[in-house]
Order: sequence, then C-alpha cells, then structure tokens
Amino acid sequence: HADVSKTEDVKNLMAIAFEEYGEIDIVVSNAGLMSSHKSVSKIKIDYWDKVIDVNLKGCFLCAKSALPYMIKNSGGSFVNITSISGLVAFQGEPAYGASKAGIMQLTRSIAVDYAKHNIRANCLAVGIIDNDMTKREMMLEGNSHEIRENLEMKQPLGRMGTNEEVAAAALFLACGESSFITGTTLVVDGGLTAKA
Repeated sequence: HADVSKTEDVKNLMAIAFEEYGEIDIVVSNAGLMSSHKSVSKIKIDYWDKVIDVNLKGCFLCAKSALPYMIKNSGGSFVNITSISGLVAFQGEPAYGASKAGIMQLTRSIAVDYAKHNIRANCLAVGIIDNDMTKREMMLEGNSHEIRENLEMKQPLGRMGTNEEVAAAALFLACGESSFITGTTLVVDGGLTAKA
C-alpha cells in the first residue's frame, strides 16, 4: 500500500517492487480521484490540491522513482491512465480535467526525454467504464439506473466499457508489440469523443 502523493511512499513502493521482481520494466500509473462536481468558483482549494496531488503529482512521483531502475535496465514502458476529461471539458470537473490533461503532457515529456534510454511512455484516455468509480459517481448524482441508461445512450457503441477492455489496451502499450509507439494517447472511450 502506498499514497502516491507522498514521495517516500512511492520510493518505498518502487524499492519493494525491485526487490520482489529484480527489475522494473513496466509501470502503470492508475491511482486517481474524481473531482467534486463543482465549478472553479465553488471548488475548495484543499480539494483541488488533493486531486492534483494524487492524479498528476502521483504519476510524476511514480515516473521519477521508477526511472533510475528503467535506465539501469536499459529500457521500460510507462502506461499512464488518464481520462477523456483531459481532452474535452465536462461540467463540474475542473480539477479532474486539469490533472488528466497534465498527465498527457507529463507523459509526452517523459517519452521525449527518455527515448534515448529505450524508455517509452504512453497514456490511455479512458471514457466511461462500468466500474466501481463510475457506480459511485452515479449514486452521488441521484437515480443511478436512469443515469446509467443516459450514459449508455450517449455512447456510439451503446454501452460502457469494461475494466478488461482498459487492461487489454494497457497491456498493448506496455508490451513489445507497441515498441515504436511513445508519447501518444490512446483513447479508449467507445467513440464518445469522436461523436459531435
């Protein structure tokens, strides 16, 4: 267990992973907090800081702590989980959207700076996935059955994605089949952001 917003926790996490597996060649940064569905004027500063610390700073700290191991290993792959909220604005998500857009830029920077070490970095911009986080969000918003139906109707594929579909995309970006892909964002959203 680690709090990815705390430097020492992340350093210890990477040290334990290295001790357990003998190398660190893949890091998937997936920790995240949603924002509080409030506009900029209404969101509290401490909550803004918490979302940025976990989502963006956490991704930064994981990369910073893993990079020495990857450089020593002569290569590696980062897969940073972001969101379509970093590509398009959704009402009431200023902190979440800003943090997820920041992850995309951080990922591009890692890709450019560490390509010479055979280290790749890519993002998955995930859409609406049928998982616990989405279920919590629907419950907070009210009638979760009605909200679910509305969300599914908005999807060009007519349904939400699954954790397994996100995992398959992450595996592709992590493994050798994507060896010439770095600094990019793969959108896994069932076509939602392509829809006008």
